[in-house]
Amino acid sequence: MATPLAKLVSRLDLRIAAMNMLARREHGAREMVHKLQRRFRSRGCTRELASEVVDHLVSDGLLSDERYAVSLCRHWINRGYGYNRVKEALRSSGVDESIDTILMKSFEEPLDWFENATKAYRKKYKFQALGGAQEDAKKERSKRLRFLLNRGFDVSIACQVVGQDRRHVSKNRE
Repeated sequence: MATPLAKLVSRLDLRIAAMNMLARREHGAREMVHKLQRRFRSRGCTRELASEVVDHLVSDGLLSDERYAVSLCRHWINRGYGYNRVKEALRSSGVDESIDTILMKSFEEPLDWFENATKAYRKKYKFQALGGAQEDAKKERSKRLRFLLNRGFDVSIACQVVGQDRRHVSKNRE
């Protein structure tokens, strides 16, 4: 007995699936086209059909790259990442707007990257001292700087945060 052919996908099926995805979180147009095409590939979904449905969602105001960018920006910053990492996340997600514009839309007041770096640093190291032998302290300081740099914070901010911790530790020892 032959297996029945899968029903071809309709615009309505794609729209419903897209709206279900949007109910969970914001998506970018490029991401939505890719997800729809991948999900309904076996049912004959083409890139053109998915793009057409996404264009209708954009025109209806249900899908917005701007809202997606703001959401993505907030997500990365709230997880303790810095400017450079947020910028890379936006770029890899296909967001065309500049990060400074998005940051202005995301937060009512300007971000204090030093404060964000300090929070991430304290969460990771929980006030552990940099003390010990001079060579060990150098290694630990380098490790902590790399942590902040990998998080996407600027070199000057990372040095300030680790340096501040160093001064804080030496004051407590006196």
